[in-house]
Amino acid sequence: MKKTLSAILVAVIVAASLSFSVSAEEEFVITDGVLEKYNGIAAEVVIPDGVVALGDLAFDGNPTVEMIYVPDTVETIGYSSFRGCANLRELHLGSSVSKIGDNAIWQSYSLTVITVDGDNPYLTAVDNVVYSKDLSTLVLVPGGFSGEFVIPDHVTKVGDYSFFGCKNITSLIIPGSVTEIGSHGLWGLSGIENIDLPDGITKIAEKTFCECSSLKALYIPDGVKEIGSRALWNCNALETIHLPDSLITLADNVFYACPLTSVTIPAGTETIGNRAFIQCDSLEKIIFEGDAPSNTDKRFIFKCDKAKIYYNNGASGFTGTSFSSYDKAAFSDCGTGHYYRYVSQADIGNVPCGGFLKDLYRCARCEREMFKTTDAVREHDFGEDGGAEVCLRCGEKNPAYKPQGPQISFTDVKPGAFYAEAVEWALANGITKGTSDTTFSPGKGCTRAEVVTFLWRAAGEPEPATGKTGFTDVKKTGFYYKAVLWAVENGVTNGISKTAFDPGGMCTRGQIVTFLYRYAGSPAADKSHSKFTDVKKGAFYEAAVAWAVAENITTGTGATAFSPDSVCTRAQTVTFLYRLAKNV
Repeated sequence: MKKTLSAILVAVIVAASLSFSVSAEEEFVITDGVLEKYNGIAAEVVIPDGVVALGDLAFDGNPTVEMIYVPDTVETIGYSSFRGCANLRELHLGSSVSKIGDNAIWQSYSLTVITVDGDNPYLTAVDNVVYSKDLSTLVLVPGGFSGEFVIPDHVTKVGDYSFFGCKNITSLIIPGSVTEIGSHGLWGLSGIENIDLPDGITKIAEKTFCECSSLKALYIPDGVKEIGSRALWNCNALETIHLPDSLITLADNVFYACPLTSVTIPAGTETIGNRAFIQCDSLEKIIFEGDAPSNTDKRFIFKCDKAKIYYNNGASGFTGTSFSSYDKAAFSDCGTGHYYRYVSQADIGNVPCGGFLKDLYRCARCEREMFKTTDAVREHDFGEDGGAEVCLRCGEKNPAYKPQGPQISFTDVKPGAFYAEAVEWALANGITKGTSDTTFSPGKGCTRAEVVTFLWRAAGEPEPATGKTGFTDVKKTGFYYKAVLWAVENGVTNGISKTAFDPGGMCTRGQIVTFLYRYAGSPAADKSHSKFTDVKKGAFYEAAVAWAVAENITTGTGATAFSPDSVCTRAQTVTFLYRLAKNV
């Protein structure tokens, strides 16, 4: 029996500046533990405890929800549960979620944060991406992810619908560890022009590349035996496809509306499905390397009015009913066989830097093309003078890059000052700015929030794995929020207590060298030869100071003084960071 529940949204771990609205009647429509529909208008929604499943389309099209908290009682999330939630930014999953339905977050393009409770035995989240608990399967990427996505090499399977509709991803790197990509696995990656598939793949599943509307070339590796139905449906920029010799089955509607001009069917192919090349208006040549496939639907080139079929002299099956019944197909053989001539080295399928290029050969008679891997390795492109910061193809950092730092124009940073070079480095690398257009304020003290943020930026601004610190004084709206999360996760800081970080407190010299020491992994340090009389035995910073001296990060404030309790100035902070950066 259906019943309507109302619930009061309770406070959870959110920014103190935000407040919850109270649920009105009819907000949650729940039947036998299944949340069938949320009808509310709150920005933050806490699903009531006791709900065991989210039904299909539960939040579909909700225009106001920004954060959703799924309780520990929920086990399954249905089809399209969060589809089209245009303002959804955060999704927090509880400890019992074991299944996320197909198409769950499609068209929720603002979603960038997904977390999973640490006690969940089925799923986990790393950098806002959901994986199986053992990290072998990539389950879900947030729809708001943008830029390059690198699948970690612990992944062996890309799950069904994992990237469904991630339209702002511009590059996808798939490691050799991946041997399976599920149905709809790369559906809707409309910002990617090339995808390099690993050699371990044996099947292209149904709709794998469907709606990848910018994909221009695809080199399917040897070993793939089947290309599933609609695998490249509506890839309306696809101009080049390489089918491997291992291919046995080309299913129905594979290349719907793809602007291919030429396709070569390998000799071992046995099946070509119904309308495999439907509405490929630009298709001019289909070249068969062997006999006609034994199981070919007569409409395999349906509405391909320009298409002509080429086959080798003496090949069989091309006058049988499976081909001759299609009256718009024109047949022609290649005389006495293919005659290949070398054409060029081709970059097919986004060959990565460090990967092998492919030599392109073309038949002088029928223009059939063939690719062969060569020993030529694609080199990094760091620009004409080799001085680009990253490779212009793959984005890998140039080890020889030397940033042209801004010319220091601060009136209070004098040439030759011990911190001048460090200030220039900090500006060039986005660690910190001046306190005004003309001043850096080198003698001004740094807060604990500022120091941790500087260190986080120097580390490359890594995304924290979770959204919890335990510190009640660290607000989500603070500029230092992610930095503190990262610092806690990596053991850089424990706070001043279990519940307080004291972001506005002034950072002492003892504290900053301790931060740096922990960031470096707390290496062994010889404390027996300390020259500083103010560094007491057993002090929390004792080992850190000894390490910092040994690494030339600090020389102290005097011959026998380190001044651990003195406030660390902006000049000292950037200098410590700069010296640490030169050591790593």
